Amino acid sequence: MNKWLAGSISRHTFFVSLVPALLVALLLTSYFSISRIKELHSEIERTGIALAEQFAASAEYSIISGNQESLKSLLDSVYNTPNVVCVKVFNREQQLVEHIDTQTEFKDAVFTAEILHHPLSLKDSFLPTETSTLAPEYLGYVSIAMTKQHIRAQQIHIILRAIFLTAFALIITGIIAFKLAKGLATPITQLSVAIKDIQKSQPNPVTLPEYGGEIGELAQHIEHLSKVLEHSKQQQRQSIQKLSNAYQEAEQANKAKSDFLAMMSHELRTPMNGVLGMLQLLESTHQDSEQKNYTMMAITSCQQFVQVINDILDYTRFEHSPMHIERVPFSPAKLVNELIEMFTTSAQQKGLSLISQTQPGLAQLTMKSDPVRLKQILTNLIGNAIKFTDSGTVILETSWVYKNAQSLELVFKVTDTGIGIAREHQADIFSPFNQADITITRRYGGTGLGLTIARNLAEQMNGSLILQSTLGQGSCFTFRVPVTLLQSTAYTD
Repeated sequence: MNKWLAGSISRHTFFVSLVPALLVALLLTSYFSISRIKELHSEIERTGIALAEQFAASAEYSIISGNQESLKSLLDSVYNTPNVVCVKVFNREQQLVEHIDTQTEFKDAVFTAEILHHPLSLKDSFLPTETSTLAPEYLGYVSIAMTKQHIRAQQIHIILRAIFLTAFALIITGIIAFKLAKGLATPITQLSVAIKDIQKSQPNPVTLPEYGGEIGELAQHIEHLSKVLEHSKQQQRQSIQKLSNAYQEAEQANKAKSDFLAMMSHELRTPMNGVLGMLQLLESTHQDSEQKNYTMMAITSCQQFVQVINDILDYTRFEHSPMHIERVPFSPAKLVNELIEMFTTSAQQKGLSLISQTQPGLAQLTMKSDPVRLKQILTNLIGNAIKFTDSGTVILETSWVYKNAQSLELVFKVTDTGIGIAREHQADIFSPFNQADITITRRYGGTGLGLTIARNLAEQMNGSLILQSTLGQGSCFTFRVPVTLLQSTAYTD
């Protein structure tokens, strides 16, 4: 039933229209049929009682006089009454005096009445105002049996007529309900088709026939919605085209910027390397202390400038395509020693202690990864630690964690006692051209690209670079990278 009702709106309308009509027709026909059948039964009861009383009154004379012919004539007249199937007369001793019986089995009702003799009341002319009154004398009784066969026939006739009227009413109601359902479902179906056309982004606004009432208002709203959506689509297409053109222009401008930066980086790096080489040769000549100081300042400035150029060049490479990561054998202990030697002089110039702490057994390990990129990441981290530390120590801690006999994870921690980074700025330092504070740029210089490049390289090597820092107490950068183990004399689980 629920499945049937879950269909179209025409089914719902047809069902809602037909069911009440069916219920009303059944109730009315049942009520009138039952009332009519009860009336028939009541009529039989009234007829039987009246007939028995009339027959008992008429049989009084025949019983008193003993006139059998008269009594038989009365029986015949009663027997000829419709629905009477048996008539009997009994005397006061309950003995059957006369009867007529068809021996039928259909004796549905039996009615009896007493035969009474009513003496006459005579007035004595010699006794003023006094009368003699005698009680009626019981002479016997009559019995009349009647059948209800004709009532059954009439019942069948009434039921058939009720069924016919109910069927006729249902047919008429069904036709009206069908017309109503069709008249309601057709416009709704057309509205549904129009909405589907709107969903399919039809090129033209939908047009619907004119309807009356609420459906007409709904159709007008759908047409208006279709026009509004079509207008919006046209504006959207125009906006998308403008955005596409702007995006292409921005891409071209970005590519031109990247190409320009890459070209300028190459063009600037060549003469700067020449200048740096000449300054280093100049440093080896005989100079007084003031000249050596000037030469050292020029070399430091040139090195910083070359580092800026290298950072910009690496960043432009990241924008175009991922860096190529090599996998070649290398010694991590040798890599760490080279880094310490590289930054020992700059750390000593600032009065800092550069300390290397390695897990025992590092010298016995041979690994396979990209040592150039590892060195580039660690160079950025150590260089930043020295640059942003005015006093104290910079520690490079190297350890590893075995994954299995063929692979391990190298862990580098660069810890300093420098200026530290506030918590609210820690998420920004890995963004390009960003530093924790604008005053840091003015005081320490730099492009703000070093940590961006370091994290990108770490992620491309399937590693990670995270920061832990407290403002005014220093920072700790942890660099983890998976590598392949080629040789180890210190493997333990």
